[in-house]
Amino acid sequence: MVKLASYGSLVRLEVGVEGLIHISKLGGGVNLKEGDKVQVYIESIDVPKRKISLGLVIRERECDI
Repeated sequence: MVKLASYGSLVRLEVGVEGLIHISKLGGGVNLKEGDKVQVYIESIDVPKRKISLGLVIRERECDI
């Protein structure tokens, strides 16, 4: 599930665990809405800072190309 923020989209991976898709990675006609279910991949994990950076899986039929 997606929550929107000014710096990107927070994605709940499981209860109590969220990752961030940074706004710089959401270009190219991607239009996420609050509550959307999305498929993501983990780009990096920063254990000391407790941060998970995510990337959005884009399927060809979802692209505007």
